Amino acid sequence: MNKLNRLLIFCVVFTFALCHFVTQPALSAAEGSLFASTDWDFGGEISTNYRGIESTPAEVEIENQLYISDVYFSLSKHLKKQFPFEMEFTTDLDGKPVLNQFNLHNFTAEGLQITFGKFLVPFGHYNEIYKPSDFLSITRPLPYASPKSLDYVSRINYAHPIMASGFSSLGVLGTWLNPGPTRVYLPSRLDLYIINGLGENPLLGRGFPRAELLGVPNQQGGVFVDYGHERSSLADNNDSKTIGARVRFALGDLRAPFFAEGKELKGAQLGFSAMGGKYDLEDLLDHYAFGAEFVFQLDRYHVTTEYLYSPQEYRVSQSTQTADLNTSALPKHRESLRGFYISNAFRLPHWFYGQESFAYLGYSLMTRLGDQFEFDEVKKITYQPLNNPGVKKTMEKYTIGVRSKIEENFHFKVEYSLWDLNNPDTRIADGANIDQIAISGVITF
Repeated sequence: MNKLNRLLIFCVVFTFALCHFVTQPALSAAEGSLFASTDWDFGGEISTNYRGIESTPAEVEIENQLYISDVYFSLSKHLKKQFPFEMEFTTDLDGKPVLNQFNLHNFTAEGLQITFGKFLVPFGHYNEIYKPSDFLSITRPLPYASPKSLDYVSRINYAHPIMASGFSSLGVLGTWLNPGPTRVYLPSRLDLYIINGLGENPLLGRGFPRAELLGVPNQQGGVFVDYGHERSSLADNNDSKTIGARVRFALGDLRAPFFAEGKELKGAQLGFSAMGGKYDLEDLLDHYAFGAEFVFQLDRYHVTTEYLYSPQEYRVSQSTQTADLNTSALPKHRESLRGFYISNAFRLPHWFYGQESFAYLGYSLMTRLGDQFEFDEVKKITYQPLNNPGVKKTMEKYTIGVRSKIEENFHFKVEYSLWDLNNPDTRIADGANIDQIAISGVITF
């Protein structure tokens, strides 16, 4: 980021802060204290899961597994009428607490809100329903699969998720909510943000630069985007910022095409998202993501669908290398990822067990178009630079399940999922498909 961009961001933030606080009345010591009152809202949820897999592929070590995932604890408070404060913790793969959100909102004008800190990034529909009590299924669709849960299937040359759901980052967010009457051609909500963005995948041998190192580790390996949010991202890892936007339209009730007269799409919502920046330590590799979403209800059926596209750059070791190199000296490659999902949920009759129950069907797809990789003699992924034909690999996922709200604070889920690899690599003995039965209990408080 050049000096002009830095100066512009500083001037915008400083001007906003100065204009707001100068116009505020003086506060007493008691009023100004964060802990002056006890009106804190505390909440959270824990998901306990079981999965059974018919056959064990290479990336799954345990066929029958019981474990806790998707743990969240949150605190919120209105410091003043105009200043809602929010803090949320989750856990990493080892169960250690990780700060997921820490932000302060300010309602500056009618329909306008500014958010500072670490917040949930407004990208796509599924990223904002990241808690198990918010979505009906146990496993997430392929474009938003999370390595921390039961969702993730990893195979060489296949697509990875574009981003794991619940992606949060540090930065500034401006939100405009349309205060006037709803018009189809006017957005109901617009989000613009500048954030640190995604970083590097820590599994490829490159850690965050330590103060005593004053540079980049001299390790051969690779550079790849941290789509699974395995780092807590409390600091930026390069000099660039990621810029993004999301716009949503409340279309209301629309006549359903291709259906009988009188059929309507109830509460239809259309949205578009985009973000882009650089993610590596050297500030050289691009990462972009674009998405479109459509949500509506037709009779008893609640339908959600999204399409995502992500072109990105990366570096990986070449099989012809004879010496260790800085990762910045490795050749730059590009790949494109495309993802799609559609889910259909419908309410079950009242006689079904629980206060409220839904059945759901889901289909998702991920396609990767890029270079072809191989495993070398030490099981390290390398790139064959000579006569590399490139590959197009597609993975599909089919899901069927039931979610019941047993009590106000307890949800029970059961699900069957099939991951279908359309064109598996027969040279790798990892099996073609995965069949999984999963059971989950979600406690909220």
